[in-house]
Amino acid sequence: MMNARYVISNMLERTGANAAALARRRDSLTVLCYHRVIGANDPARSRTHPAMITSKQVFERQMDIITREFRPVTVDDAIAWLEGRAEIAPRAVLVTFDDGWADTYTNAFPVMKDLGMPGVVFLATGLVGTNDRQWADAAYEYIAARAGLDAASREVERLKSVPSSERSESLSRFRPSALSRFGNSPNLTWPQVEKMASHGFEFGSHTRTHLVLPNEPEEDIIKELRLSADDIAARLGRRPSAFAYPDGQYDKRTAELVQDAGYTVAFTTDEGLVTRGSARFASPRLCVHDGVSTAPNGAFSRAMFLTYLAGTIPRRYRRRPR
Repeated sequence: MMNARYVISNMLERTGANAAALARRRDSLTVLCYHRVIGANDPARSRTHPAMITSKQVFERQMDIITREFRPVTVDDAIAWLEGRAEIAPRAVLVTFDDGWADTYTNAFPVMKDLGMPGVVFLATGLVGTNDRQWADAAYEYIAARAGLDAASREVERLKSVPSSERSESLSRFRPSALSRFGNSPNLTWPQVEKMASHGFEFGSHTRTHLVLPNEPEEDIIKELRLSADDIAARLGRRPSAFAYPDGQYDKRTAELVQDAGYTVAFTTDEGLVTRGSARFASPRLCVHDGVSTAPNGAFSRAMFLTYLAGTIPRRYRRRPR
């Protein structure tokens, strides 16, 4: 599948199909969703699901293309456009990061700062400044080491579909150390958040504990939405206007609760472009990992990246992790 995607992407780039599609990209917004940006030799690679990983060197090439050939915008720019108070630049791109990983600060932020690019990080605020691990990250590592990557993926996806109260029983069979802490924190700290904000980065909510909202009782959802916004406001002096659903999961009830909590826009992991006609609290994004823009030999592929952004490749060839 990777070889087919690589061949098709190069054909679309050579024939000008990507350029033609992107030339028509007006009055819409491309929102990119990243998770981890890590180095080639980072030990985190071996314990992280491939769909979460963008290599640092690949990210650098991607941001160079976004800066040169697209128009990076802020969440505030996007909201002003969605509300009809301003226009959006042609080929506008919003770069977002989910969760609040430490490598967003150490690896992604310096690249974007040097390029003068804005970005937004959706924080699971209860993890900021702690050594605590997201349960899905820890469970994936634990299961993969014992039963393989495919088994780990299946079990984590199953656990995401049940309420947190039921999930706790399943997780109780893991060693506590596997589910709790690293020697070095995997999470951003508040001083890092504040420094990024001072350089133009924006911060939105991703709940407090990375709660998968559709599975949970209403009172717990409301609490998570409120407290995460309180945390950000207390540190940055401004309540977040944007929200991203943990694991991209939402439904009509949770979208309404996010709106009632005072957010202006909410992002999913549904694939697509944002337009003024999009559901404001189900705004799509393009999820980025190494699989969407690296050739079979692991090198960055400009053709694959532009094909993914242009949306010219058949859907069955998109987004598959390497």
